[in-house]
Amino acid sequence: PEVTTFSVTPLGSSLESVITVSNDGEGDLIITDILSSDPAFSACEVSFPLTIPPRTQSNIKLRFTPLQAGIIEGALA
Repeated sequence: PEVTTFSVTPLGSSLESVITVSNDGEGDLIITDILSSDPAFSACEVSFPLTIPPRTQSNIKLRFTPLQAGIIEGALA
């Protein structure tokens, strides 16, 4: 899995980062939703379903909007 680290982000602000999702399979990879374990993290500017053809990749923009101070960790599924 790819790891993305966001720098210090003041409450009320957002930062964005891009991750790459690769399809190494032989059929289409169809992503119908992206769920986060913490509401501070979300996918943005992406339409579902997202289809990634075989042996290609797609960039997905993530947004981090902290809802509390401190170190925040999350996972996407």
